[in-house]
Amino acid sequence: MLIQAPQLKQPENTNTTALCPRCNAVLLKQANHSVSRTLALAIAAFVMLLLANAFPILTLQIGSESISCSIFGAANTLYQQGMWYLSVIIIITTILTPAMQLLILIYLLLPIALGKRPQFIIVPMKIFNALHPWSMIEVFMLGILISLSKLMGMARIEPDIALWSIAILMLLLTATLSTFNPKQIWRLLSPVPQ
Repeated sequence: MLIQAPQLKQPENTNTTALCPRCNAVLLKQANHSVSRTLALAIAAFVMLLLANAFPILTLQIGSESISCSIFGAANTLYQQGMWYLSVIIIITTILTPAMQLLILIYLLLPIALGKRPQFIIVPMKIFNALHPWSMIEVFMLGILISLSKLMGMARIEPDIALWSIAILMLLLTATLSTFNPKQIWRLLSPVPQ
């Protein structure tokens, strides 16, 4: 038995659920204020991404010498040591991909939150879906934590603003992607029923 998914006619600020009449399985679910919540999370995550790239991740103090390292600094060091491919991977997976994902979400959700329709939908949504597997903030954070545990005995390590920003960014990006409902965006392309 095939069932066409119903249109949820409730306003955006209510929780509504469409159930299968045969087995009571959830077909569609509309969360309370999901567009405004996802937009707020995306803006907060973008601010954390800016902070993570503007400040050093940590400061190593070995004797009287002190060395600070940022994400760009780490990528630049790898490039200067002949590991340009690792440098490019770090820049793509930890800076460019999350930035593009968040900018696309803000571009799509801001007009919807203001009661308008985004001018372009198809291309940004396709880019967003293609970028999803390439966002690897979690892997970068795991690498930082492993490096910190290895360096603890050799030097004094002071975490800086960017380390905390990356940790918060990781949580905000996960929350943003879990609250984002692509069906709401694709629904804007379908003709309005009369």
